[in-house]
Amino acid sequence: MFVKDQIKIANEGDGYLTYSWTLPNSDQVSDKITYQKTYPNWGWVVSAGTYMNDFNVGPNKILITTIITLLGVLTIGSALIILFAKHISTPIKKISGIQDRSKAAVKAIEDGKIIAKEQNKSVIEAKYIFVEILKSIDKIAEDMRNPIYFYKI
Repeated sequence: MFVKDQIKIANEGDGYLTYSWTLPNSDQVSDKITYQKTYPNWGWVVSAGTYMNDFNVGPNKILITTIITLLGVLTIGSALIILFAKHISTPIKKISGIQDRSKAAVKAIEDGKIIAKEQNKSVIEAKYIFVEILKSIDKIAEDMRNPIYFYKI
């Protein structure tokens, strides 16, 4: 039945024909596409074909491989980002703790709760230098919390 159609298509020049056919070594029926052309020197019709489901085997393998690769890259990338973020945030948290302690120390010194036993000039100067150092540490910690684009140059 379809052989007559193949001969007709080939004699009209060349072309494709799609029909249903049983898969090899199976009872399952699948669409098949053929191309036919007449070989003029001998008057033969040459036809070649393949099953349509064969066309998706290669692309499906590529798709599955791509999805697996993508998931692997996303998993590894996420793990690296988390490790990097922890590596960066740990020192910042430590500085934040120092900042809180330095604020408490500055407050205690300013309120006079920490008083040197000897009230000589060098001890008082050292106390104020210490307060300035603690304020500088506080400023550094505060600057680390703010993004760079907020700074005016």
